[in-house]
Amino acid sequence: SQLNEWNHRIFSAHCKKPIEICSDLTVLTPSDAPQYVATVSDLYMSQIQKKQIQTTVSSIKMIDQKGIHLSDGRFIEVDHVVFATGYRLELPFFNEDMKKRLDLDVADPLQPLPLYKRVFHPDFPNMAFVGVARLPIFFTMIELQARWVTLIFSNQLPCPPEEKMRIGIENEKKVRQDPHPPQFLSLNLGYYEDLAQEINARPDFEKLKRDDPELHEKLWNGPFTSASYRLVGPGHNRAVALKKIDDINRRAEKDFQSSE
Repeated sequence: SQLNEWNHRIFSAHCKKPIEICSDLTVLTPSDAPQYVATVSDLYMSQIQKKQIQTTVSSIKMIDQKGIHLSDGRFIEVDHVVFATGYRLELPFFNEDMKKRLDLDVADPLQPLPLYKRVFHPDFPNMAFVGVARLPIFFTMIELQARWVTLIFSNQLPCPPEEKMRIGIENEKKVRQDPHPPQFLSLNLGYYEDLAQEINARPDFEKLKRDDPELHEKLWNGPFTSASYRLVGPGHNRAVALKKIDDINRRAEKDFQSSE
């Protein structure tokens, strides 16, 4: 899709920086390769520059009690080995009938559990899922999902209609057939905005632009913060939210100036 192509250009631009810092981080990918995975870290590249992380390019021939034997003949003495293979979602506490009705596919790393807005399933009206997403976990998503579930289970908001949920689940399943799916389904501002709309916590940007242009500028053009969903709606705390928004904008401006 056009959005995925745009995301690809953004990530590609970011990926040039690591290669400039350390050529060992070059990853050659064939043009017809399946979906790639990129991980963004605030500290990883700086630690490589400071030699706090040593990079080694080779394949592993053998691991013994003393360390790692590489295929090029080198030996690396190590204390611990961490297999960074990622995780797969499993629900061992559900019986097979429940898993089938949920259409659980543990072999699908991106969309193992298709749910309505990644939270509800119409066959199980007294159950909700919070934080079920491909890693890394984003706490803004968890907070918004938890607030929505709490409001519905406490009868402060109605449960979504069954037909609407089933249509939404079918749309979620389409990701499984997408040859170029997004890397993270839940790293999506549109999804956060949708959840915020469900609980009436989304700021009215048109009203803010008219009545409080300074705050509008911070939210619209400044760094993203989950505090923007605590300005209004159930459980809001405007004073604390404004302080958080101001703090993150000041930090961002300071970091930007120091990087020039």
